[in-house]
Amino acid sequence: MSKASWRDKVYGAVGELLTVPAKYSTAIEVALGGSVQNIVTEDEETAKAAIEFLKREKLGRVTFLPLNRISNYAKLRDIEESGVIGFANNLIQTDLKLSKIADFLLSRTLIVDNIDNALRISRRHNIKIVTLEGDVVNVGGSLTGGSVYNGKSTIILKQELKHLEANIYATSYKKYEKNPENISIFLATNPYSEI
Repeated sequence: MSKASWRDKVYGAVGELLTVPAKYSTAIEVALGGSVQNIVTEDEETAKAAIEFLKREKLGRVTFLPLNRISNYAKLRDIEESGVIGFANNLIQTDLKLSKIADFLLSRTLIVDNIDNALRISRRHNIKIVTLEGDVVNVGGSLTGGSVYNGKSTIILKQELKHLEANIYATSYKKYEKNPENISIFLATNPYSEI
């Protein structure tokens, strides 16, 4: 596989490819854990070429998720109990082509509103549960929680970037709206006009 061709088939890090509503960002970030940095590729040949490149250049190790190799889990039945928000894969958005990645990583994680409901639900369902604050009740009964790292995660940075792009667009639009002749030119040439 040529240098250019394998790079064109690398889609990016999981955290860059998901769109997460702000109210779920902590829960989804915690649910994904380290896999937020996994790299999605079109196929296993692309992942293999990337691994060879990493070895040759001594750039470290990466986990790849080739679309042609990832299999979906069987969908679990919805859990309709007090405090349940939904399965994590249903709370995010991504391109249809990448939905199997979201299902693979998140379809077996339930998002709930708080730790009390997580504990109650975990007694009846053997499933990983994450609260909106990022507390986790793991399969088997262990709990993980405490304060969440205040650094900027990939998901939060992506949300902030969209917000900044929208602000740039709004500010630019205000400049042009005073002159209706220029507004159509602005809309046609502005990269943020679809925000």
